[in-house]
Amino acid sequence: MSPPGRTKASTSFVQIYDTLPPDAQRTLLESYIVPLLDDLPDSVATKVLDSAKEMQTHLKAIPKLDYQAKRTELEGLLSEIERDQKLSLYIKERSSREQLFEETMDTLSTWINDIWSVIFEYQTNFRLAHQCLILAAEMLRRMFSTHGGCNCAFLNLRFVTSIRHHKTGKFVKTFRFTGVPNFERVLLWTWRELFVSMLASSPGQKHAVSDMLQDIQAVLSWESLPKMVFGGRTTDSHSDLDSEMCDTETETEFLTEDDEDGQDYWRWTPFHADHWPKSANFPIDDVRDLVQQCLVSYFHVSPSLELYTSIKIISTNALAVQRSLLETAESNALWSSDNFIAALSIFANEDSAEVIWKLHTGGAHLIRPRDAVDYQTAVVALGKKAAFRSRAQKICQDQLLAIVREFRAELYLPFSRLYDPARVSELESLVKQKPYSRNANVASWVTAVSTPNPGDLGEPNPMAFAAMMMGLPVPVAGDELGGIEEYNGLDLAKDRDPDLEDLRDEFRPQFKSRFEGWFGATITIGKPDQVFRAVFTELVAMMPFLREPDIVDEMLNRISDKPSKHHICDGFETLQSFTMAEVCKEQVRQRHKEARGRRKGKAAGQNAQASSSGQSSQTRNSTSRTSASRANPGPSMSVRQPFAGFDFDGLDSVD
Repeated sequence: MSPPGRTKASTSFVQIYDTLPPDAQRTLLESYIVPLLDDLPDSVATKVLDSAKEMQTHLKAIPKLDYQAKRTELEGLLSEIERDQKLSLYIKERSSREQLFEETMDTLSTWINDIWSVIFEYQTNFRLAHQCLILAAEMLRRMFSTHGGCNCAFLNLRFVTSIRHHKTGKFVKTFRFTGVPNFERVLLWTWRELFVSMLASSPGQKHAVSDMLQDIQAVLSWESLPKMVFGGRTTDSHSDLDSEMCDTETETEFLTEDDEDGQDYWRWTPFHADHWPKSANFPIDDVRDLVQQCLVSYFHVSPSLELYTSIKIISTNALAVQRSLLETAESNALWSSDNFIAALSIFANEDSAEVIWKLHTGGAHLIRPRDAVDYQTAVVALGKKAAFRSRAQKICQDQLLAIVREFRAELYLPFSRLYDPARVSELESLVKQKPYSRNANVASWVTAVSTPNPGDLGEPNPMAFAAMMMGLPVPVAGDELGGIEEYNGLDLAKDRDPDLEDLRDEFRPQFKSRFEGWFGATITIGKPDQVFRAVFTELVAMMPFLREPDIVDEMLNRISDKPSKHHICDGFETLQSFTMAEVCKEQVRQRHKEARGRRKGKAAGQNAQASSSGQSSQTRNSTSRTSASRANPGPSMSVRQPFAGFDFDGLDSVD
């Protein structure tokens, strides 16, 4: 439907004009539109010229953004910061990094104020303003890419960014920050102002807004888009309670002349800024829809629980979007491991046990060691339903045993002779000895099962030999060159680069955290004793030395000084703790069983004793009465005669 006052032809022309590049728009204007003024009646032509002059007067005082000049200035400041960071590695006292940061942030703050005035007060140059904001975001990201040294000045710098009305000088918004990274909030707040003004002045610019959202996602990641909808906040609350930064509105707010009660609109929607009129509700809803479309498109490619939750929060139709996202997550789950674990997390969040089991049945092979936490969450959600509890317990048992088997295979690296028949026989003999008398035997056995170093065999380490032949420095591990470990140089525990996850899973498997996670999941599901007993039985069958603390300690001493074996040490300690806990439980159960046996035996003895004492008492009573009758014969003899021949022994036997 055409807007009021426009014909179908003019509406179509505007839509086509908005899709043209700037150069094509100018060519169309100069070649076809301007010549039409000569053919118009004088009154109409005069009206057009008057409107152009009025617009010229209105924009005469507009701030000049000057993208190229500002880029040159910021590049120069960044070059100085990078140079200072390098110098501070050698002479820290001469560092002027804090002053350079302050100057850079003052430059960006002033520029942001000009950008806001252009897009909100004058409502023009939206594309140029977007390019300026992208430049500011890129500079902010580059500021954090340090070349070494302390980042205290970057993270603890305090500064204030104020947004003022260019025409009147009144304050609109004031941001108070601690830490340069928090300046991103100002950028996101300004982007929201840009999109609302852009759609309010020209609703046909939605396609341009979509392109701009893609640019923001490319520079700041998708997490910035939901924050942008809330004006840079991480939640829908009016005050950002989960951040050290704060922003305040001044007493004098900038409101449009036609709607002075816009301040109260926040009570109705968290997406509405205090200085907007109520009429801005419509363009902000359009912005929410466009952001939702952008995020949903990304969800199809790279789903995640966080993205799923963010889309639901900003959506204008949460129920319909939720159904669509759940269908997408389920249908795309088997595309990759990332998609599969994201689907498990999403349906665990929704407590959809049936879908979790369906996905698990068809895609359990896609789960990687790094996905243990999300997998455990899904299994716990599965175990909440009584119909799936036994299956969830079986998964926990299988995963615990899988970790035990992986650990056993990893243990072959430092102890390659652990399962030689001769060593196994020695271990069986060793565990029968008293702990205090077998110290020397334990040390000899651990030495016998340990993997020999190439240097011990008189052979050079191949990697060390190759490095020496190439003229490279040869690292020395311990006392022997041949004892060098190939992967000692991989500091995968500290380097959290996601691109190294595959190496981390292969060379630094997290036995401890995974085992403890499944241990906790089993307890959360309930009735864990049967699972733990089954795991314990197979664990001690594979590694019986875990029941012997002195043997485990000696094995740990042999590998604890090697960085590449620290994950094995952690796993060793975790499995030993589990084993000893189960041994204690076994001993407690045995003591309880013995105590019950003693109680039963004692009770049986007391019953037998009570029965025996009863018989003795009755016999004594009968004997005393018989003696009395014989000692006192008289007239009552006929009354006592029936008891004279009564068989008390027979009565006792009946009883």
